[in-house]
Amino acid sequence: MKWLQVGKGDEVAKDDCKKHGTSMLSLVAGGKCGVAKNANPTIVRMPCRKGEHAERLAFQPADWIDGLSMVNDELDSSYPSVVSMSVFWRKDYFTSPDEELHENGFLIRHLELLESLAAKGAILVTGTGNEGYPKVEGIPAKFAKTSIDTFHVPSLSVMGGLSPDGRYMMGNFEDAVGLPHAYGPGLRVRSVDADETFWNQNDGYYYARGISCATALTAGLAAYTIRLSQLGLLDVKTDPQSIKDFIISQT
Repeated sequence: MKWLQVGKGDEVAKDDCKKHGTSMLSLVAGGKCGVAKNANPTIVRMPCRKGEHAERLAFQPADWIDGLSMVNDELDSSYPSVVSMSVFWRKDYFTSPDEELHENGFLIRHLELLESLAAKGAILVTGTGNEGYPKVEGIPAKFAKTSIDTFHVPSLSVMGGLSPDGRYMMGNFEDAVGLPHAYGPGLRVRSVDADETFWNQNDGYYYARGISCATALTAGLAAYTIRLSQLGLLDVKTDPQSIKDFIISQT
C-alpha cells in the first residue's frame, strides 16, 4: 500500500469530510468487502476545503487534477493497473461553467492525464453521476461518449447503478452515446464506515449507495480479472480496452 498526499492535509483526519474515498477503497480491495482483496493500492488523499464552486467542504477541482497528475507520475507501465474514479465534476461546480472549464485548463488537462494513463495501460473506471438525468455531462464520464471525437478516451469505462434486485436503475444515462456502458451494485452496498462516530454502532460497516459504489466494485472486478488472466485462469488480455470489453460482456 502506498499513500500520496495532495497539498497539506490534516494528519488527524479532521478534514476528511464524508471520508468517501475510504469507503470506496473498501469495495475495491477491503479484506471483507473488497472484490480484489490482494490488490496493492495506491491511495491519494485530498485536502478537504471550501472552494469557489460551493460553500460545502469538499476536495476541489485543482486538487483532483493534482492528485491525478501524481498518479500518472507514479504509474509504472510495466505492471497492469486500475484507476478508480468515483467522482463526477459538473459544469455548475465552476463559477463560469462553459468558459472556466476551458480557460482554467481543467477539461484539457483532465483529458491529457486520462489519455496518458490509458497509454500506460491503466484501466480507467468512473460513473455517470447520481442525479438521474437523461444526459451525461460530467467529467470524466463525458470523455467516454461515442459521439465525441476531440475529447474521447475509448477505453474509459462508465458505470451506472442497480438496486439489489436488478429492477431499479440509478444514475444519469444517455443511450444515444452508449452511456453507461454497464451497471453495477448501487444500492445497499456493504462497505466500511469511515466515520468513527458510528464505528461501534455498526461494527465499522454501513450500507452505502450511489454510482460511486458501482464504480469502485467495477474497479475491483477489473483488478481481479487481471489477476485471473495472469494466472492463466481466464483467457482475457490485460490491456485497457480488452478488460473493458470483457467486463461489459459479463454484466
